[in-house]
Amino acid sequence: MLHAKGDAEVCGIRPALEYSNVRLLTKHRVQRLISSADGKRVETVETDQGRFSARLVVLAAGAVNSAALLLASASEQFPTGLANHSDQVGRHYMCHLNSACMALKPGRENRTIFQKTLALNDFYEGSGDPEYPYPLGHIQSLGKVTPGLFHAEQPHLPIPATAWAASHSVDWWLTTEDLPDP
Repeated sequence: MLHAKGDAEVCGIRPALEYSNVRLLTKHRVQRLISSADGKRVETVETDQGRFSARLVVLAAGAVNSAALLLASASEQFPTGLANHSDQVGRHYMCHLNSACMALKPGRENRTIFQKTLALNDFYEGSGDPEYPYPLGHIQSLGKVTPGLFHAEQPHLPIPATAWAASHSVDWWLTTEDLPDP
């Protein structure tokens, strides 16, 4: 509400929109980027709504979508995609796989509000198996699950059941590793 967060809107988009030669287009899906004849810069952005040209084009679509857009921008001049002479764009991407887990203790209510105080990294450095020297992940306690949050996630369960489960749970955040695979 205060526009005080250091995010893309406050730090990038809003200041850029103060310039008269900048406009923000919404509801456009970018399909590919088209380079100049010499191949040194992108000069056209093709969307599902048409083509747009600019002196400066910034690609900032996140790790997955930026790579996908560069690959989708293959042309006769760039047969493996833009910026992909090495054939490495989009390869070796790694992502944390996150899950939530609840442990229930039927005989004891958990009245904690802020329980994020414990973390385990004991197995992060790998399994000890020389054939699999990769990190395995991380476990930490999760900010307390509320009845409303639990019911929103599991709407098929009756509200009294989700309220009881949320009030009798210890909640965990699990992070495991996704290994790069070309």
